[in-house]
Order: sequence, then structure tokens, then C-alpha cells
Amino acid sequence: MEKRFHTIASDFQRSALLQLAMRKAVELARDSFYHGLAVEDLTEYDQSLFAEDAWTRFSQTVSFDYPDYAHTLFLLAFQAAYRASAHDLPRGIHPDTHALANTLEIELGLQPSHH
Repeated sequence: MEKRFHTIASDFQRSALLQLAMRKAVELARDSFYHGLAVEDLTEYDQSLFAEDAWTRFSQTVSFDYPDYAHTLFLLAFQAAYRASAHDLPRGIHPDTHALANTLEIELGLQPSHH
């Protein structure tokens, strides 16, 4: 199976990477929450295991021009979305991964802030 090639410089491909990581984190948090577990019960270590598993699966089908950087962005996105979910799900709010990805890109200096 041939991997698709993505470039971190592509706003579209980078955003897709971040949103995928975030959707995986939101799914994990939602599953934990709805199965009666407190979302906060998963330690950062536990979260990193799930994030690494999601990255491994994703990276089997996609390669990046800067794979280590893509991996780091994926993990940061996963962690950011999990934190947002841990905060929002108990309040009945479902995180918007598109907005979260935009915020993360701005925080990392990958997109200009729109003040």
C-alpha cells in the first residue's frame, strides 16, 4: 500500500492532521465520559498511549515531509482537544475541533492571529 504524501507547509493538510488528532481525543474523552469514567481519570501518560496509537495508525497511510514535526503537532493537538473535552463534556458542550485546531495553529505561530 502506497502512502499519501503530505506537507506541513500546506495549511489544508496541516489542519487535517490537527483535526484528525483532535477528533480522536474527543472520541476518547466522550467514550470515557459516557461509560461513567471521569474524563480526568485518564492521566497524561494514558492519553499519550492513546495518542501514540492513533498516530501509528495514521502514519501507516500518510507520510510527511517533516515526520517528527508532524508527530509532535499530532500529539499537541490530541492533548489540547482532550483537555478541552475534559472541561466541556461535563457541562454538556461538545468541542469544535475546527475551532480548536485554528486556536492551536495561532498559539504555535502557524497562522496569524486575527485581532
